[in-house]
Amino acid sequence: MQGCVYILAFEQQATAIPAGIASRIAWLDLHQSQRCQAIPTLSVLRGKVIAARQLWILWSDQAHRQTGVGVYTSIAALLETWLAAIAQHDNLRSRILQSLAALTHRPEAELTAFLVSTSDYQRQLFWQQLAPLSEDADQLRAILTWLPDSPGLEPQTKHLASEDSSTVLASFAAVARLFPQSVVPGLLALLPEDNLGEAALTALGQLVEAVPQIPVALVLTAAQGQGLLDLL
Repeated sequence: MQGCVYILAFEQQATAIPAGIASRIAWLDLHQSQRCQAIPTLSVLRGKVIAARQLWILWSDQAHRQTGVGVYTSIAALLETWLAAIAQHDNLRSRILQSLAALTHRPEAELTAFLVSTSDYQRQLFWQQLAPLSEDADQLRAILTWLPDSPGLEPQTKHLASEDSSTVLASFAAVARLFPQSVVPGLLALLPEDNLGEAALTALGQLVEAVPQIPVALVLTAAQGQGLLDLL
């Protein structure tokens, strides 16, 4: 994987955020400054899961960013976790519709009414005409279908994306472009206890290379971290 991987080593016996929290926040700020320069950066938090999660959420709060937290099973599952976390605190549907309305030079309310009341044929024609105007059209259409009708509700139980990594990465990128760079929501990936994280590290590396503006971190326990080192 090209780009940068940073390791933050926690005290292994810690049951809460370890001492030196200010220095760890400073390290995460440094990682973010790299992202602001479009340098692919994955923050790897090694140590107690609870402490790592608390650190990431604390940093996100101080940076005024939303963040999703999920267990890695696939990059597609993490996309759904990320979008669901965003939709809980932000009107993601409205952000998408505002973006589409700007492309089509029509008010958001008018576009919303059109998509709700028009026929399947007319909607299909609309998306076909939109495709040349936006590289994100297919991804935003799928996300709109998946999202709940109102903010704060749970997304549909059906899966959003296939396991095709290019489609998933394109969806991450499409949503990231809806936000100013300073507030693009972050993502923290945890691992099942029996998972050494090789697949997760590869997938998240691909994510930060494709969409470097998303703050992404991976939590590794001491055993998982040592297991990965043994494989390298």
